[in-house]
Amino acid sequence: MLSYVAAEWPSTYRNPVFLTPVELTEWRSFYDAEETDQDSWWYVFQDWDAQLNPPSDSFWLQDMAVQHDADVTPALIVWGLYWGSLAGGHRAELWGIDQAGNESFLQNVGDVTY
Repeated sequence: MLSYVAAEWPSTYRNPVFLTPVELTEWRSFYDAEETDQDSWWYVFQDWDAQLNPPSDSFWLQDMAVQHDADVTPALIVWGLYWGSLAGGHRAELWGIDQAGNESFLQNVGDVTY
């Protein structure tokens, strides 16, 4: 998925750095070790995540009936950005992937701004 994200990410951002989940955990552990009252403000995180067959108790799918054809695998796609603890937001969509690997949009799930 990382190669897809890198190809589809907006080209207007100069020098983006793409982190795998392991690398992101290492990045956060370095800054979590500091004894500070505030998150680092000097970077912006943009993230994108795809989860196949998301659980119904997912934050995004609470109280939502996920409907799709039997031969379609649902995929929860979530993306967003944030500046430390200052501001940010995330959006979520539900997509379906058929057995041939074709994707189709199913529905908007929601968005959160903070």
